[in-house]
Amino acid sequence: TISGTEDTKISVKSGLTYANGANITFEGVTIESEPEGEGYTNGFADMKYATFNNCVINGTIGLDFTCEFNECEFNIAGNYYNVWTWGAGTATFNKCTFNCDGKALLVYANVLDNGTTHQTVNITDCTFNDNGDDTVTGKAAIEITNTYTPVRTYDVFITNTKVKGFSQTVPGAGD
Repeated sequence: TISGTEDTKISVKSGLTYANGANITFEGVTIESEPEGEGYTNGFADMKYATFNNCVINGTIGLDFTCEFNECEFNIAGNYYNVWTWGAGTATFNKCTFNCDGKALLVYANVLDNGTTHQTVNITDCTFNDNGDDTVTGKAAIEITNTYTPVRTYDVFITNTKVKGFSQTVPGAGD
């Protein structure tokens, strides 16, 4: 368990931080990442399972492990996503707030940690806020895309979730 306050900052700005096979809980800390279009080169890698409780995540975080976010706040500015579910077998978001300029959660799988071509994303009691930057294109609170062979399949469960803003509803090319 890694715990602290919002003033406790964990930086993953210079690439992936590996924790091979570990079960880790982050409690009350701020995780600093870089906003990026790739979505999977900054963050944590190769964990077995991670739980994030009451954390603030600034920048883009890519997931390649099964994880759960509870009462977390995600913040990003510009034409970037808060989260890519890139390799998570299952990603769960409970009572989280996503603040962005129009791209919050990208459900998109490459190599999955569950050994299959299937990913499950659970979103419960969350809020997605579009901060209103009109220069961001292809806005989506939750976007699902698939460009890999074999084709990835997804179950996305959305329960009691609010979406504020996101006036542009046309997805990007190929999505």
